[in-house]
Amino acid sequence: MSNSERPPVLANPRSDRIRKIAALGGRSVRSRQGRYLIEGPQAVREAVRFIPQTITDLYADTAVANPAIANVMREAEAASVPTFAASAEVMRAISSDCQGIAAVAELPLARGRDQLAATIANGHLVMCLPQISDPGNLGTLIRIADAAGADAVVIGAGSVELTNPKVIRSSVGSVFHLPIVTDTEFVAAADRLRAAGYVVLGADGHASQELPNVGALQRDRLAWVFGNEARGLSEAERAACDELAKVPLRGHAESLNVAAAAAVCMYSGLA
Repeated sequence: MSNSERPPVLANPRSDRIRKIAALGGRSVRSRQGRYLIEGPQAVREAVRFIPQTITDLYADTAVANPAIANVMREAEAASVPTFAASAEVMRAISSDCQGIAAVAELPLARGRDQLAATIANGHLVMCLPQISDPGNLGTLIRIADAAGADAVVIGAGSVELTNPKVIRSSVGSVFHLPIVTDTEFVAAADRLRAAGYVVLGADGHASQELPNVGALQRDRLAWVFGNEARGLSEAERAACDELAKVPLRGHAESLNVAAAAAVCMYSGLA
């Protein structure tokens, strides 16, 4: 393509198009527009590979010699994703965290709670997150579930919203790799999991059972439950679990953060 045939670089950070994209950091705006923002080379790359049909537009600062951005742009164009070159100022207006590339995709990203039974029907390992409040933690937990080979993540109505840009960014694209069910009521979800043959195993620092000596780890279907970062599992959440287990602390540390504990738990019992 000659220089004259190339589309112009978007250079106005105050255009209506860019202002609407920048506003997607707000939950109510995402809901109203029916779109959400994906930031950074890794997350955008995974969106292009796994959900290209939902991406409405992709923006990148192509003036910067960044091989990661160039590779994502090539993949996006091959997948027929609409791509736009933008100035560094425009990219900063879209997001200060986008590292030179961002995409906009259509909602929904997750499945609704009415789809829980179908989502878990053929699985063996599920992560349940009733009340995760920090978006960075939620994204990291989804990444851990993905890495451990979980078949699904079930997120409670009390958790931070999945399409918060920091959730997607901290998941490094894992939100696009596995089924995620949101807005569930945990006790009802635990009942559904049990009915499907899962043992619902809660991670609790006060449990009497200690990893790796937990019989539930040998069961064919296991749903791990991780509580709120500050409070852990509530009484109702503990009561809804079939069993509770804790990560042993051999040194002087009082506790592990929820992501570290989840990584240990999700890998426990895996062959």
